[in-house]
Amino acid sequence: MKKLTVIMPVYNGELYIEEAINSLLNQTFSDFDLLVLNDNSSDGTVAIIEKLKINDDRILLINKTKNE
Repeated sequence: MKKLTVIMPVYNGELYIEEAINSLLNQTFSDFDLLVLNDNSSDGTVAIIEKLKINDDRILLINKTKNE
């Protein structure tokens, strides 16, 4: 775990999640983890995040099983 963790909550954000994550990952400061908290999305959000995780080990995904 790095010294800085950026937390990004998301729910059904398939239209914007890739752009939002790429924006964070492309910052000049790169020594951080990105913790994405998925609130049980029912769209393609998780698939997009999983695709991005393949190429960047700073992305950590937590999936809730119930939307609250």
